[in-house]
Amino acid sequence: MPPATDAALAEGVAAPDSPAVLALVAAFLASPLGRAELGRLRFHRDPAELERLQRRWSEARTWLERRGGFGFGGLTDPEELAQRARASAAGLEGVELARIAGFLEAAAKLRERLLAPDEAAAGGRELWPELAELADDLPELAGLRRALRAALRPDGELDDNASPELARLRRQRARQRQALEELMAEQMRKLSGEGVLQEDLITMRNQRYVLPVRAELRRRAAGLVQGASSSGQTVFVEPMEAVELNNEQVRLQDAEAAEARRILQELSQQVAAAGGELAMAAKLCGAIELEAAKARFAQAYGGVRAEFTSEPATLALREACHPLLLAARREHPERTVVPLTLELERQRILVVSGPNTGGKTVVLKTVAVAAWMGQCGLPVCAQAARLPVFTAIHADIGDVQSIQRSLSTFSSHLLRIREVLAAADDASLILLDELGTATNAAEGAALATEVAAWLLERRAWTLISTHHDALKAWAAGHAEGVRNGSVALDAETLAPTYQFRMGVPGISAGLEMAQRLGLPTAIVAGARQRLGAGEREAAQYLQKLQEQLAAADAKLADAEQREHAVAARERAAAAHDRAYLEKQMTALRHDMERRVAALAGAAEKQWRRELEALGADFTAAQKKKAVLAEARMKREREEMVREALPELQPPAEPGAVRAPAAGEWVRLRDSRTPAQVVRRVAGDLYEVAAGALRLQVAAGEIAEILPGRDSKPRPAALDASVAAIVELNLIGLRADEARERLERFLDRAILQEAAQVRIVHGAGFGVLRKTVSEELRQHPAVAKFYHPPQNQGGQGVTIAELK
Repeated sequence: MPPATDAALAEGVAAPDSPAVLALVAAFLASPLGRAELGRLRFHRDPAELERLQRRWSEARTWLERRGGFGFGGLTDPEELAQRARASAAGLEGVELARIAGFLEAAAKLRERLLAPDEAAAGGRELWPELAELADDLPELAGLRRALRAALRPDGELDDNASPELARLRRQRARQRQALEELMAEQMRKLSGEGVLQEDLITMRNQRYVLPVRAELRRRAAGLVQGASSSGQTVFVEPMEAVELNNEQVRLQDAEAAEARRILQELSQQVAAAGGELAMAAKLCGAIELEAAKARFAQAYGGVRAEFTSEPATLALREACHPLLLAARREHPERTVVPLTLELERQRILVVSGPNTGGKTVVLKTVAVAAWMGQCGLPVCAQAARLPVFTAIHADIGDVQSIQRSLSTFSSHLLRIREVLAAADDASLILLDELGTATNAAEGAALATEVAAWLLERRAWTLISTHHDALKAWAAGHAEGVRNGSVALDAETLAPTYQFRMGVPGISAGLEMAQRLGLPTAIVAGARQRLGAGEREAAQYLQKLQEQLAAADAKLADAEQREHAVAARERAAAAHDRAYLEKQMTALRHDMERRVAALAGAAEKQWRRELEALGADFTAAQKKKAVLAEARMKREREEMVREALPELQPPAEPGAVRAPAAGEWVRLRDSRTPAQVVRRVAGDLYEVAAGALRLQVAAGEIAEILPGRDSKPRPAALDASVAAIVELNLIGLRADEARERLERFLDRAILQEAAQVRIVHGAGFGVLRKTVSEELRQHPAVAKFYHPPQNQGGQGVTIAELK
C-alpha cells in the first residue's frame, strides 16, 4: 500500500499542470511562511482528513468575509534568527530582534482575530473551529514579545528605558555633550574672531570634538591635533580646555556601547530559549495563511469544497473549469471558458472523442486537476464536485520521444502505458491521451481497445481520448462499465465549441476540415472513396447525430431564454404594482404620523405648562414621579403610533415568511429591533414583545423569522431583583442611535429605581463619549456622572448616578 500521504508533486500523484496550479495559489500568499507551507503540500488519501482539510479552507473564507482581510506580510520567518541566536555568542543585532518582535506581534494579532468573540457576527471561533484549533496551538510568547518591545524601538535601536543603567548613561552623555558643545562654541567664537579658523564649524575626529584650523596658523590655537584635511590646508584641533570633557564623553560612550551589547545578548538568549516555540508559531502562522490563500483563490476562481464519496463511489463534476484557463481569462476577459459537466458512477471508463483541437485533452486534464486539488486540500474550480478517494493519479498525455534511448514517440508511449498498467487498481485515476496513435491505425485501435478492456477488468477509473471508431464502438457495447463522451463541433463551420456531451461519441471530421481548409477537392473525394462503406456510414451517422444534438441544444437554449424573459416581465410587473402600493402606503403613513405627532405634541406642551406652573411647589419625590410620568407618557405615545400604523403596511410578498410560532424571534418591517412572538391573537394577528413594548402586528408586517436565537422570552423591563447597577453597551452605534437607546435605557432604569447605571461607549474618537455626556448633563433624573478607574473601563465607560 502507498503511504498515507505523499508530496503533492510526487510521481504517481501529481496531475498534469499541477505546478502551474500551485503557482496560482502562491500568488495569494504574502509571507515566506505561507510559501513554505505550500511547498509542504501533501496528497491525502484518508477520507476524514480530506473532509477536514476541505472544511478548513471554507472556514477561512467565512473568517475573511466576517472579519475582513488580514495582512500576512508581517509574518517574517523567525527560525533562522533563532538558530543564529543559539549559535552566536555575540547574539543578534537590534534590527534582527525587532524583526522577531514584529513577527510575534503579527502572530498575536492573528491569534486574536481568530479567537476573539464577535457578537455582531453571531459568534466567533464557533464559525471556524478548525482555524481556531490552529490558533489555540499558537504559542503566545507574551513575555518575550513584551521584553523585546520594551527594550527596542521599531527601527531596532535600543530604547532609553531598556535598562536603568542604559538610561543613566544616556542622561550623563546628554549632559556631557551639552557641556562640550557650549565649551566648543565659546572656543569657536574666540578663534574665529582671531581669524584662525578655516570656517565656523564644530566637527568630530576620532570620536572627539574638534575645530577646523588653518594649517599656517596652527600655533595660534592651543590644543591637540586630531587630523588634517586631504588638501593639508586644514588641521583639526582639539582645544586643551576640551580634552578632559572629550575623555569623559568617550568613556561614557564606551560604557553605553557595552551596556547595549549586554542587553542585546540578554534578549538574544531569550530568543534562543524560545526557539522551539518560535518554530511552531512560524509553522502554524504559515498554515493559517495558506488556508486564507486557498479561500482567496476560491473567491477569485470560483472554487468549491470537494465532497468525497465511497459507497457508491462517484466521479461527478458540475460546471468544472481548468484553473489555468480561468487564469488566462482573468488576463484576457474576452476569452471564453466552456465549463465541463460529467458523471461516472456505475461506469469506470470514459472514452472521449471529437475533432482535433476540440478540447479532449482539456477534459482529461480538468478531471485530473480537480481530483488532485481536492485531495491536496485545495478548492476545486467547479459549481459542485463529488469525487472518489484515489490512491494515485497516472497520466500519459502529450507527445514524448527519447533520442538518447533511440525510442520513437510510439515506443515512449508504450513504456509509459506499461508503467501505468502495472500500478493500476480500482482506486487509481488513469488518463490516456490519444491512446493507440503514432502507429498503424488498425493496430493502434486494436491495442487501445485491449488496454481499455484490461483496465475495465481492474475497475480502474479511466479517461481515454481517441479518434478510433473501434474504441468508440467497444465503449457503446460495454455500457455497464464504459461511457462514451464527446466534445462538440459546430455543424456549420466545423469549428470546435468545446461543449462536452456525455453518452455520445464524437466525430473527428478530418475530411470535412480538409475540405473547408481548401485542400484540392479531388484529394478529399479520393480519400472518401478509400474509406470502407461501414466507415462512411458510421461517420455519416455520427455527424447526423451531432447535428441533431446541436439543433436540440439550440431549441433548449431558445426555450430557456423565452422562459427567462417571461419570468423577468412578471417580476417587473409585480415590482411595479408593489412600488405603487408602497408609495400610497408611505403617503398615508406619513400623514397619520404627522397627525398623531401633532396631537401628542399639543398634549405634551399643555402638560408641561401645567407642570411648570406647579413646579415651585413640588417636593423632590414629586419631581421624580413627574419625570417617571413623562417617560411613561413618551412610551405610551410611541406605542400609540405603532398600534395606529400596522394597517398601513403594504401586502407581504407571496411566500415571504411562514406563520411564526409562539416564542420565535422575528424582524418587523421598518424596525431593526428583533421582537419575540408571544401568542397568536386571531387570524393573521400576533402579539409580539419588542423591548419594553407589547405590540399587536399583522402577519404582513413580519419581514422574516430570525434563526438560532434564544427562545426564552425576554423580560419587558428590568427585573426587580437585578442589582442596583445596570449596564448599556453603545459600541458600534451612530450618535443618533446611541442617543435614542440611552434615552430608553434611562427611562427603564428610573422605573426600576436603579441607583447607578453603567454606559459602555468605548474610547475611539470620542464621538459616543461626547454624546453620552450631553444626554446625561441635560437629563433631570441624573445626579452626576463620571468615568471609572482605568481597570474598570476608564475613558471608555461612563457611570451615572440617578436621583
